[in-house]
Amino acid sequence: MVQEHWLTPDNLQKLSEIFGSSAMNVLVSSGPLIGRPFGGTAIIINKKHIRNSFNLISRERFTAVKIANWLLINVYMPCVGTAQRESLYSDTLSEIDALMF
Repeated sequence: MVQEHWLTPDNLQKLSEIFGSSAMNVLVSSGPLIGRPFGGTAIIINKKHIRNSFNLISRERFTAVKIANWLLINVYMPCVGTAQRESLYSDTLSEIDALMF
């Protein structure tokens, strides 16, 4: 599981055994890259398991993948200095809760 990767959306798709999202979407589309992005999660799957893998959801803050009977969820929660941190926590947990049921 990977968090805070710097892969752009175009490069993320080049890796066939990776399911995830990129936090670079807004930065790449708004001009030259200044600073570093926060967020972006991915789950890298071994080639021998890729046939039994299904990407359930990929968001900036979490990625959920089903591999056979396993459910893997990689979550990147906001740190203390993040604006609207409580709202981000609540929204992320609500989305994951909806996924579970």
